[in-house]
Amino acid sequence: MLKTQVVDSKNIRKTKVYKIIQIVLILLLLFFFSLSFHIFGKNSEIEKFIQTNYQGVIQPILMVIVVLVVLFSMIMRGRMKNPKILGSVEIDENEFKFTRVDDTIRSYRWSDLEGVDFEFFSTSNRNNQRGCLNYLTLKGSDSEMFEITIENSLIKSELGEILRVVNKKVPVTVRYSTLFKMIFRDNDFKLY
Repeated sequence: MLKTQVVDSKNIRKTKVYKIIQIVLILLLLFFFSLSFHIFGKNSEIEKFIQTNYQGVIQPILMVIVVLVVLFSMIMRGRMKNPKILGSVEIDENEFKFTRVDDTIRSYRWSDLEGVDFEFFSTSNRNNQRGCLNYLTLKGSDSEMFEITIENSLIKSELGEILRVVNKKVPVTVRYSTLFKMIFRDNDFKLY
């Protein structure tokens, strides 16, 4: 049986606003990358505009973007260090039991669910000291998402074992939040 905490880190990256901002920043980076390789032409109107207005327009915009990125990362680190504790969960081969801080208990049997979706971010480390940002979604008539903490590799491997057993009862999908894990995967969360 695995027992861990359910927290709310007020994660901004799950919001639509964050995703829109991320797309805009990627497009800006691609635009500046294309300018450096002169894709628009050696002396195009865009390059002339940027060269003449660099001090007055472009440089302040770039400084604002840098300040916003630094501010965003500081806010996210602060939220990840001190998340709001909502309760605890007990997970075993048969059920998922959520106990709130006020001792309200909700229990879900795996056989009653349509599926389970797990999004793995990381275990506890220097950038994620509490092991937050790991989301376990129970799919059923009303899907419910829980942000669980994974403090160390023992808890991670135990959760992986439980998800393998649960996968025999209902479909389990494991997704990764970081590019490194998307490419190389994690041996603890192999479902076969």
